[in-house]
Amino acid sequence: MLLLFCTISSEAQLKYERTEIVTGGFINPFSYTKDSMVLPRSRNKLSFGDEFNADLQVCFALPNKRFRVTGGVGYSQRHFSMNKFNVGDFVLLVIPFAYKWDTAYLSRVRFTGQYINVPLGFECRLSATEKHRVTFFTGIRLISSIKIASSVDATADTNYFRPSVSQLNSIKDAYNNTLNSYLLRIEPYLDMDIYFVKGFGMRMGLFPLSFYATRWAQKLTIPPTALGANFTLYKKITGK
Repeated sequence: MLLLFCTISSEAQLKYERTEIVTGGFINPFSYTKDSMVLPRSRNKLSFGDEFNADLQVCFALPNKRFRVTGGVGYSQRHFSMNKFNVGDFVLLVIPFAYKWDTAYLSRVRFTGQYINVPLGFECRLSATEKHRVTFFTGIRLISSIKIASSVDATADTNYFRPSVSQLNSIKDAYNNTLNSYLLRIEPYLDMDIYFVKGFGMRMGLFPLSFYATRWAQKLTIPPTALGANFTLYKKITGK
């Protein structure tokens, strides 16, 4: 993707314009599959993960300066969990005859993944000129995430299963191996750009929705959605 970005830059005679630090926080609704590794009460059920991103980007303007391409590198971390019990289960505990006991041997599995991001984007300035303190941009970013580390924390339900240390580590490894090594998020955006002084400014994301083209865990989840927004600080290279 970086090679493609460099090729586009040279062929289109792009002008290096500014450097950006882009940070974002997201809540990620998704559903688990029916796979046997999914705890019974999580199968086909809606759940939520979370992620944090921090990217360093460079921005190149096309000759007419209204269109830009962006690219860079960054870091992201993602978490999601599946649990044996949910809120409704604890309510039903006071009505013993209505409760269906779940004999799953794990009570909770929590996943953590760390990734290197490679974002590539294209955007358009909506206003005819940049000679305003506040301008708006719309565009799309494709964010490739390559896994560099991951871990799983699994908690056994000792009412049904008392694993040895090696058994629990084997379970953790099995779940850890389901995490995908490559993720792709498609992020359409609408940003409000606020220029400060001497080339410095900030951007605020106004469109809160983006989409994954890949699953976080190949056997366990469907591709999630991301709900959140980015916040950007930048320094213009070519002046206002």
